[in-house]
Amino acid sequence: KDQLLISAAHAGDAARVRRLLDDGASIDAADENGWTPLFWCVEPANEGQLEVARFLVEQCFFYFRLNFYFWQSANPEF
Repeated sequence: KDQLLISAAHAGDAARVRRLLDDGASIDAADENGWTPLFWCVEPANEGQLEVARFLVEQCFFYFRLNFYFWQSANPEF
């Protein structure tokens, strides 16, 4: 699933990216060079992948907020 997500992001296929994430693909997936789906969206040769890039950034922000909330709940002294 992760490699399919990278391919969908590279192709700018927003619907497929959403579907793959819903099916459990990792937003942090990386190819053999360490490039994540978001890197592929903003790579200069892929100009115009803004819809996919925007969606991935929103998803990353959502996961960050969720993880921070759980961390903060487990570490109230901070």
